[in-house]
Amino acid sequence: MTLTVDFPGPAPFVGRTAELARIEAAVRGLDTGRQGIVEVVGGPGTGKSRLIVEALRRLDRPGTTVCAGSAAEAERRIPFHVFLHAFGDEVAEHLGAKHQLWAVVAREGCGERLSVARYQLYRAWRRAVAARVGSGLVLVLDDLHWADPASADLIEHLARYPVPGPLLLVLAGRPGAGPPRRPRCAVAEPVPRCRITLDTPPSVGADPLTLLTDREREVAGLTLTGATTRLIARQLQLSPRTVDAHLMRIYRKLGVASRAALVCLLAARTWDAAG
Repeated sequence: MTLTVDFPGPAPFVGRTAELARIEAAVRGLDTGRQGIVEVVGGPGTGKSRLIVEALRRLDRPGTTVCAGSAAEAERRIPFHVFLHAFGDEVAEHLGAKHQLWAVVAREGCGERLSVARYQLYRAWRRAVAARVGSGLVLVLDDLHWADPASADLIEHLARYPVPGPLLLVLAGRPGAGPPRRPRCAVAEPVPRCRITLDTPPSVGADPLTLLTDREREVAGLTLTGATTRLIARQLQLSPRTVDAHLMRIYRKLGVASRAALVCLLAARTWDAAG
């Protein structure tokens, strides 16, 4: 499966000028041919995902590939699931049967003591990532507070043993749970790394719906009426899965965590407009 990064339609983005500049500088660092790391850390609703999307929307570097994966709370027991989400299941084929992608981690788990088998597995993953770098790769790994231990260990391995090529790791998560700690780099020259901490939600202007695409506004409007996911899907001629995906993007952009919170936000907007 090939993952396509779905950028929302044109919408105003207010503030975060300094943070955007730091990410853009890191992207320009790909021209050095070296790996770099950007960490975006902030609590729920502070706009981590929105900031990254906006930075990548402005990406102007020919030949650069963007792959994005996000961790999910329900998949914390699935080894390397954030990488599989970014690259697709076929990436496992690059590792070869001898590496026993699932068996090694399932048998040993993850922890401080690294076995030879697990080290070889991480090295194989490193080669799989390197094979996709080409003339430039931006690899976005989001919601790392829900990452499985194997994914967290692999990120640390990539920080300690950088890929020899123009790779930018963009790691986003909440404080305390991710992104992972900073291991000592095993090469002579340390990996360029910056950390962006978001303490407050971004300014979204008077109307939060300006952050949404036309389709997302349709989904949000039907949600306000109390329609279920299946009813929205039938109304808009979409699959329920697609509706859920739209809702997740809406939650991230508006800084809410649930359907009830979204309804409250939209109801307040409607009340203010009426008043």
